[in-house]
Amino acid sequence: MVIQSVVDRLDPADLLARCEEHGVQFLQIVGDAFGRPIVDEIERASAAGKPYDLSKLAFVLSGGAALSAPLKNRLMEALPHALILDGVGSSEAGGQMSQVSMKASGQQATTGTFICSPGNHVLAEDLSGNHAIGLLRQGPAPRGK
Repeated sequence: MVIQSVVDRLDPADLLARCEEHGVQFLQIVGDAFGRPIVDEIERASAAGKPYDLSKLAFVLSGGAALSAPLKNRLMEALPHALILDGVGSSEAGGQMSQVSMKASGQQATTGTFICSPGNHVLAEDLSGNHAIGLLRQGPAPRGK
């Protein structure tokens, strides 16, 4: 585990320097609030002729907030070798849904299009059936009277 030197706020330059220095392979962020300043810094450094060596960075995982499609597309351009993963879940239920984006796939990223992980279902409010909109549930659903 690598923690940036500046610990009281997100400092994208410091974070990316630590990723470069330690050959970080997996970066966990929270949606556009983290992703935007990080990709801004990657683009700024590249434009200045001093790009970060992030060749070891294989996975960028966003949890807690989804990444917008435009930002995912920027991340895929800045990190063409990396897999961008939007995850939905909780500490209690684990990973419940995900969306994977990668430049090599040739597809444009989308916002909020998730595939349920095995064992997960979207149920109506009364816990019946499988629905497109409703409650996300993993495993047996306790039902009281």
